[in-house]
Amino acid sequence: MKDAKAIKLLQDIEKTGVRYSVDVPLIEGNQSMLITSTQAHCMQSDPIKVFADLLGLSVMEYEDYIASGGSVVCSATTTKCAPCRGHVIGCTRLSPSEWKERRSIGGYCCAHGG
Repeated sequence: MKDAKAIKLLQDIEKTGVRYSVDVPLIEGNQSMLITSTQAHCMQSDPIKVFADLLGLSVMEYEDYIASGGSVVCSATTTKCAPCRGHVIGCTRLSPSEWKERRSIGGYCCAHGG
């Protein structure tokens, strides 16, 4: 079945009152969220893209958010010129939107002046 036909079928089903939802993986479990028929179709081929879109993140941001455990990493570099891996004080276990906002601001861990 071609993509357009599959999406049309999902849209027709949705018109009968059926709603689609997905459990979006977050750092502290899953969050159920409603999705559109187009997103339901995309779940088969690219679920990470759907999760990221639902949370207002890019795919790379979503992957970074999950990998960091919702923590913002220090903006400083170490004496060996490597990025610091410390967490910014007060910026751990954040929601995706808080994480994105705080990450854009940056900050420092306690070793670098946090």
